[in-house]
Amino acid sequence: MSKSVGVFGATSRIGQELLPMLFESGYNVHAMVRKANGLSPLLFHYPNQLTTYLGDCSKDSNTIERIVSTSDIQVIVLGAYSNEPEDQIICQTTQLVVEAMKKLGKRRIILISSAGVGNNEDQEKLSYRFVFKKFVLNNCYADLRNAENFMLANSQFLDYTIAQLPLLSNGPLTKDYIVNLSNRMPSVPLRILSRKNVAHLLLTIIEESQDGKYKNTYVSATEPKFEGKIPYEDGLNMLKPQIPKLMSQLAWKTTVWIGLPSLCLMGWKLMRK
Repeated sequence: MSKSVGVFGATSRIGQELLPMLFESGYNVHAMVRKANGLSPLLFHYPNQLTTYLGDCSKDSNTIERIVSTSDIQVIVLGAYSNEPEDQIICQTTQLVVEAMKKLGKRRIILISSAGVGNNEDQEKLSYRFVFKKFVLNNCYADLRNAENFMLANSQFLDYTIAQLPLLSNGPLTKDYIVNLSNRMPSVPLRILSRKNVAHLLLTIIEESQDGKYKNTYVSATEPKFEGKIPYEDGLNMLKPQIPKLMSQLAWKTTVWIGLPSLCLMGWKLMRK
């Protein structure tokens, strides 16, 4: 069993749940951070198991190659913090990590993605698919889709796992969740998974990497039931800075769809007089 893991996105909320579990299970972690103090509390408690590298994981290919060279398994747990079209951080990081793995002959990689990327859109509610996903998180989904497609295009060089996750909550670690070895989400009324349970799922995948159960496959998971507030905060926080742009787009489309036909109808009526 491998005891060395490269983590990209270690300071993300999933990353912060995953790292302590890795340490408690005896793993050494090599993590890239943008700020020198990004993982200071963990460095204090696990100085012999955590090595940090300063850099931008979407740009710094040399540092990524150093991490890959010292790690047997690579885990990408980056969060989507922006919906701007130029922010393709997850895809860019995936490309750099995969290229480094191909160069160094490393194969095992795990990518965190999202439900709704790929061919499982029919499981989504129409309001989410055609409103929230299309106008609020469209570029985030494009970033994840491009990352998945790049990994699949290089699948002959990799032993990959793509974990497509539902809505994430800050709920407790229950270890009570349903797993499907496909990109089809388990059939429950509301698909939600706590970040602590995501970290536990990732640890399970890492620890079972040798037996091949999770290799070259999609994984989806959700809790069998959810009690509490539905965690829409992340999406709403991304929506707020986009409101002016969305209003402008709405005004333009209203003009095109309603204004122009109305003008044409008025002109036709005037011509008939």
